[in-house]
Amino acid sequence: MKDDSNTTPPDDFADLKSLRLGQDFTYGSAVTKLLNNIPVRKPKNQEWFRAHPDPDYHLTGIGLIRLEEDGEHYLLTPEMAVAAANMVKPFTIHTVMTRQGVVLLFPIREVGPDGRSNTYWTSATDAVTRATDAWVRMEANQANKCYDIFVTHSTPTAPIPEPEFPGRPINELFRIAFKDRLVNHIDHPLIKKLSGLDA
Repeated sequence: MKDDSNTTPPDDFADLKSLRLGQDFTYGSAVTKLLNNIPVRKPKNQEWFRAHPDPDYHLTGIGLIRLEEDGEHYLLTPEMAVAAANMVKPFTIHTVMTRQGVVLLFPIREVGPDGRSNTYWTSATDAVTRATDAWVRMEANQANKCYDIFVTHSTPTAPIPEPEFPGRPINELFRIAFKDRLVNHIDHPLIKKLSGLDA
């Protein structure tokens, strides 16, 4: 029987050209990017964004609580909104996408039962409306207490690609965005915290 114990293993580094990828190699051909995180926030001052063209991706009358300590928005079912009535606020949630391809759920405060509004809310809503067919950027203007809106359009000499929103229904986007921040029972830690019952 032949003894192969002293056989030298092949040296993969002897010819580095053999490690080069072929011309027909397709990068990521078997890889799919998963949509596993959707921030709930307004676009930042330097982020250009577009709004989803389908009205179904803009939901009104959504009850949210934003905790100041972590800056996160919590989604409350109608029953739990009653339990936290003094804290919950009505929002319209818009589905938008940044130039970097980041999907956001953009919450904008609605006029409450007292009829009060402010120019930050109305100017943000105006920005989203304009973003359905143009790239928009918002920048806070504290002197005027509103958002300044900047709009840019694609031109033949400076084309801007159209956004490619994920082909997911809006309920799936909500499920991803609020996967660990849905308040749907009275024993939820948020309800206990707001009621002063947390340890």
